[in-house]
Amino acid sequence: MRMIEWKKMRSALGAAIAILASVAALASASDDVTGIGELRIEGQGLKQLILKDEAGRRKTIDQFDSPVTLAEGEYSIQSITLQGGHASSYSQIPGHLRVVADANVPATLKIGAPLRQVVKVERQGPVIVLNYELIGQGGERYRVNRTQDCPGPSFTAYRGDREVGSGKFEFG
Repeated sequence: MRMIEWKKMRSALGAAIAILASVAALASASDDVTGIGELRIEGQGLKQLILKDEAGRRKTIDQFDSPVTLAEGEYSIQSITLQGGHASSYSQIPGHLRVVADANVPATLKIGAPLRQVVKVERQGPVIVLNYELIGQGGERYRVNRTQDCPGPSFTAYRGDREVGSGKFEFG
């Protein structure tokens, strides 16, 4: 009888260990999984967005037609590239433009178009200097694409309704 009791105990003990192992595996798996947040990107003309989380991991986004899923946490924007090649890097992106992914609340990021074109004119002695900035809806500044197939800047100056000058010039 002792042999039969030992076999029953051993079988019951094995089942209990298997159950405990399963419970422990589930508990540790749920500890390792962070929540998943949703990011909605509001903007047009976007080609690529690169985010960096607090641990330094990068997330590249190149599809903007549906919400993006991100592990919970805070992300800084490393770079934004628009269709047509205009780009914004970390130093040109305002510090307030960050993403906080939370499983309970979808995040929204407003970047890209509509864009504002800003020209600042200043006189430096006999020279008039025109400074051009391309600014996205989140306040990010874009470097203008200077490739061969991108037309160079041009301007037209008016006095009232009358054109007094115009021209094209090179960057620099």
